[in-house]
Amino acid sequence: ELAMQQINNLRHSDAHSTTILSGVDEGVFRKLGINITCEPEYAKKKLYNK
Repeated sequence: ELAMQQINNLRHSDAHSTTILSGVDEGVFRKLGINITCEPEYAKKKLYNK
């Protein structure tokens, strides 16, 4: 409950990912108002990305 009360404090903060995030993950960060950057590397070695 305490953590949920602090979610608004994340707005306008910065985060970094060592891999390219999925669209769903990007959406979560966007809804929370967190600015996200990432390295140009996919998490899995797939031939394509959705």
